[in-house]
Amino acid sequence: MYYCQKCGAQVQDGQVCRCGGGQPQQQQQQFGQQPFRPSPMGGSSPAKSKAMTGMILGIISILFPIIGATCVCTAGWNLSTGHLTAATILSVVGLVAAVLGIAMSANGMKELRLTGQPIGMGIAGLVCAILGIVICLAVGSCNACACYGANQTYGAIGGWGW
Repeated sequence: MYYCQKCGAQVQDGQVCRCGGGQPQQQQQQFGQQPFRPSPMGGSSPAKSKAMTGMILGIISILFPIIGATCVCTAGWNLSTGHLTAATILSVVGLVAAVLGIAMSANGMKELRLTGQPIGMGIAGLVCAILGIVICLAVGSCNACACYGANQTYGAIGGWGW
């Protein structure tokens, strides 16, 4: 019994694999070792990992500013320094994650195209990261307005001196 070099399928002696992956290669199997079988999902590659990382960063870039805005809203609009600072920090972290998500998704998509693999995860990462940038800028603008309004009402917030 042989295993194809390209797809890992089992090939009978004297036959060529149906995938056209060239001549079959004999698998040296050690005692207790499982034969190679490709993953039904197509396995993992560095390009897929980059695209997935970009998608995860894009999702983080959406969630962090929303969590920050929720932090301010659930405080009963008590414009304290702690709530506004937390919302601002989460928006900035979300913005950084979005920029990194765009870079990773674009790079992963480029590599996936070169290898002929589907680019859906890279597209999802780009969409999430771009949406994350929009949300981060919107929440950041609301935080700036809230800080300005609180400064006009209560004086300088947290030593920012706006």
